[in-house]
Formats: sequence, structure tokens, C-alpha cells
Amino acid sequence: MSWESLEIKTAKLSFINSDEELKSLLQNTILFSYLTKQYEPIPLVELLESTQYGYTASASDVGTHLFVRITDIQEGRVNWESVPLCNCERPDNYLLAPNDFLIARTGGTTGKSFLVQSPPDNAVFASYLIRMRFKEDVNVKFIQFFLNSYLFWSQIFELKSGTAQPNVNAEKLKTLLIPDCPFDVQNQIVEAYEAFGTKGDDSVVSSLLNKSSQLFEHLKGIETELTHQQTLLTRLRQSILQEAVQGQLTAQWRQAYPHQAPASELLRRIQAEKMATGKKEKPLPPVKAEEMPFELPEGWVWCRLGEIIELISGQHVEANDYNDNGDGFPYLTGPVDFGELVPIISRWTKKPKVFAIKNDILITVKGSGVGKTNTCNLDKIAIGRQLMAIRACTVSN
Repeated sequence: MSWESLEIKTAKLSFINSDEELKSLLQNTILFSYLTKQYEPIPLVELLESTQYGYTASASDVGTHLFVRITDIQEGRVNWESVPLCNCERPDNYLLAPNDFLIARTGGTTGKSFLVQSPPDNAVFASYLIRMRFKEDVNVKFIQFFLNSYLFWSQIFELKSGTAQPNVNAEKLKTLLIPDCPFDVQNQIVEAYEAFGTKGDDSVVSSLLNKSSQLFEHLKGIETELTHQQTLLTRLRQSILQEAVQGQLTAQWRQAYPHQAPASELLRRIQAEKMATGKKEKPLPPVKAEEMPFELPEGWVWCRLGEIIELISGQHVEANDYNDNGDGFPYLTGPVDFGELVPIISRWTKKPKVFAIKNDILITVKGSGVGKTNTCNLDKIAIGRQLMAIRACTVSN
């Protein structure tokens, strides 16, 4: 075996949120990256004494034993006073002892670990956990560092990939690779961790921990500055939008073309062309003075949105009438097809009923995504009943 086939990958772990936990994860990862260059890998099973799946029962307010579940492990601790109870018929197989490790084997926290140190005498563990016990010549603190590093998590990511429900089992855990550090080296590493920051501590481990601490603080600084810049960018966008709707961005244009027809004339022409189509529309109420949030530039007017747009309602296309092989017209069923800027086409139909055209604004009018918008970027896209197209009215020259 070698480390060549193993790539250390990082990803956000949903249950790690505090700065201390993140810092520890970074420190352990840097340490074990160093150890992979010094020691050959061995499978975890060579350090294990035994593995055991947890007891299957329902948590209760009454019972003979404390019943530890995945949800009882929070921020690397268990509040034994809040752990529920169960009746365990064969407790000897499931009783927790000091230096046991519990590993979550399914769900979103698959791989999450907990080092048991001072358990009550009657504590057992639930079936979604695996207990690992290590041999006497293994320092459990060293194992704890490993289980909280991306050397461990990279291998867990690989084990979970391609499965609908994230999970690992005892046999998979046994195959995980760990640096083959002698017992005395494990002890030295743990001692260096415990002595980190004290005067005269000049070990290699201390140097690595110091560098990782500096890196963490540097990354936190970058994150803080990035958040600040994103806040400023958001404010800038809001300011530009506010100035745009108030007409402040077109002041120079209005000065350059002083004889342009006022907006009231454009609105009159739009209304005239709408009437010429023969479509009957319910008259919209005039905009009252108290509804106007700010004063407009000279030549501008307030109007209702419906006065300057056309609304096109989408219609359902039967499931048998669309495909995913590119045959026919692009077809959007709803906001599930919206990308960040333009739609992502994954369906086509030869029996379109309603089209959106290029530059139409697509808005969701039904279902959980009501209000979500996107822009039609193709000449024609068929739209389903969850969508409407907002089309700006134009006038003839």
C-alpha cells in the first residue's frame, strides 16, 4: 500500500461550525499530511481490537440504560443528563467504556466521531452508531486527531460517493488508511499537542501547529474581508438600482436629447396599439399621488406595470409529449429549470402550446417557487402552466 492513490480533499462538514472546531480540523489535517510523508500507510484494522454495531431500540423516558444516539453527540460532547433511556436485554455487548470511539454510520453526519472518556456505568449506544475499540498500544488521542482530519474525511467521502443514502459500515471503516506511527511517536505527538504554546516547546509538531494557527487566522481575515466586500457590493448594486429607477443615471442623456417625446406620449402610443389588436383589457386605476414614492425627472410618468407589458400564461404539455433528447422546441416546466442567469434546457417538445420569446421575463406563478424569475435567452421557448412570460410592449416607428 502507498499514499499515492489517496488525494486529500476538503468539504464543509455540516456539524462543524465553531472557529475552534475548524481550527482543530485544519491543524490535524496539516499534521497528518506531514505524517503521510514520514510513515507508510496501514489499514485501521491493524490498530483495532474490535468493532460493534449499536443496540436497536426506541428512546424512552423510562428504562434500565442510558441510550446514546447520533443526535446526543454535539460539538464533541455528550450531555449525559439529557440522554434518553431504553431497556437493553443484553447490555454486556453494548456498554460503553472509557476510550471507546462512536462513529455515525448513516445519514448526513456519517463519519462523525466521539471519544468516550467518562461514561456512566449504564450507558449503551444506538444502532446507527458503530463502536470501535483500539489495542492497548494505541494512543486514543492520536486516533482522535486522525478522525478529525481531512485525511480521514477524504476517505469517508470516497466511501459515501455514489450512494443515495450516505453510509459506512464496520468493514469499510477497517480499510481506512492511517500513518503507521510507532506507539512512542503517537505519544510524542499527543504530548506536543498538549504542550503547544508553552515556553521551550520547539518540536516539529509544535512548529506545524503554529503554522496551521497562523494559516487559520490568515484565512479568517480573508473570510472577514470577503464578507465585507460582498456587503459593499450589495449596497452598491442597491444604490445603482435606486438611482436607475429614479432617473438619475439618464440625466446626461436627457440633456443631450432635449427634444425627445415625453413618456406620456410613449404611454399613449402603447395604449393605442394595444387597443388596435382588439384585445380587451380591464382598465387599471390611475396612479394616485400618495402612491408615488419619489419625484420623477421631467418628462417621466408613473404608470401601472400592466399598461406597458403583455402577460402570456404558460400551458401544460403532457408528459408523453416532451423528451430529453433535444427533439423539438425547448420546454420549461417551471422554476426547477431556472439557472442562475438563464434557463437550463433539459426538456424539448414537438407539441408546444405557448411560447416565450427572447428577452421575455419568465416569472413563476404557481407552486412553491412563486415569484422566482429568469430571462428567456432563446428565440422561442415553450412554457408550462407554472410560468408566465412578461413581454415589454413596443410601438411602431
